Order: sequence, then structure tokens, then C-alpha cells
Amino acid sequence: MRVHRKALFAGVAAIALALTACSSSSGGGGNNNNAANNAANAGKKGTGAFADCIANPKTCNSGQTKPGGTIKYVLEKTIPGWNLNYSTSNVFELAEVEDGIVPGVYLSGPDLKAFLNTDLMSSVTSKVTGGKQVIVYKVNPSAVWSDGQPINFDDFKYQKDTSDGTTCPKCGVASTAGYNAIESMASADNGRTITVTMKTPYADWQSMFGSLLPAHVASQHGDLSTAAG
Repeated sequence: MRVHRKALFAGVAAIALALTACSSSSGGGGNNNNAANNAANAGKKGTGAFADCIANPKTCNSGQTKPGGTIKYVLEKTIPGWNLNYSTSNVFELAEVEDGIVPGVYLSGPDLKAFLNTDLMSSVTSKVTGGKQVIVYKVNPSAVWSDGQPINFDDFKYQKDTSDGTTCPKCGVASTAGYNAIESMASADNGRTITVTMKTPYADWQSMFGSLLPAHVASQHGDLSTAAG
């Protein structure tokens, strides 16, 4: 899911285009100078670290990485809450922080294309059988929450129940898209396989389950089997 990620990458692309525009500017030298600059810059895609971004969006402006370390964010506003799935706190700044923390089935790359998050998932398949779309999610056996609890069916069901707009009508969901089209969910393999059957085919199914939260933590604060809880 994530529109926030797409907005971020689109912003990077805009920066690259702005850099290109700046590099071809003559500083007010007139039409002749502009024409000369345009000819000189023909074929160029950007400058500096962004020079190769249009041709190779996944690898440009990249460097060596290693596990661990600390990332610091500077935010332009006070965060209204810490739950991306809640309408009031679903803001760009919070997404910037939580996109690297909260697990999602599919992520969006620098080329704006969705790719499977293999740290979380082993596989995902979507097929239409008898007019019903059936999506099978297989969670990576090594995928766990920070307290060591496995990520499983309960977490997927929790997101569905708090996002479909009817199971928990007062949850203040940011978006019901996709979740309100789910007909049923089934669990197998100790919760590591989740089978979702849709009422009708949903084209944007890769956007679903983009901000999973730990159901076992939520259950400590309310009864997950009731709307009030």
C-alpha cells in the first residue's frame, strides 16, 4: 500500500526533474542562450546522484548498506497519533516514519512498481475460481514481531476487522478499500497461511494488508471478538 511511499518516490522524481531544469538554466541570458543550453543538455536525464534515475530508478542515488544503525527523521508537524490505519493519524509524516517499521505484504519501489516484501511473505497468489477471487498469503516462517511473537493469521484478521467499516464501525478507519469486499478468511499451517476469498474480484488487491499491527498486543487492551472491544 502504500500511497505515501508512491508520493515520496514521485517527489524524488520531481526533485530530479527540478535539478535537470536548473542545470539547463542560463540565469536569464535570453532565448539564444536558452537554445544553446538546451542543445548542450540534450539527452541528459538529471545531474549528480540523480543523473541515471530515469533509466535506472532502482539503483541510482544508492550506496553501500549494512544491517543495523540509526535513522533520524526531521518532521514538519506534530504527529496526531501512531496508527496509520486510523483516519486521524493517517498523515504523510507518520507514514515516513512507520514505512520502515510497520510490515506490509507489498511495498513500492523507486520505479513506483509494487514488489513482494519477502522479509514478511514467502509467497502470495491470486486466482479467480467460480467467479470469486481467492488470495493465498504464505507468511515467511522467520517473520516475527519485535517481541518474538510470529506474524500470522490473527494480525491479518485484525487489520481486516478494523478496516472493513462494518465489523468495527467506530474504529475510524482511514480506508475500507478492499477490506469491505472480503467475503471470508481462513487460517492454516498454524496461522502462517491465510486464504482470503473476495465477494467480487478486486483489482488493487496488492494494496491490502499494507500496515499490519500485532493483534496479540491489541488483545491486551480490548476484546477482539466484539466491536466495542
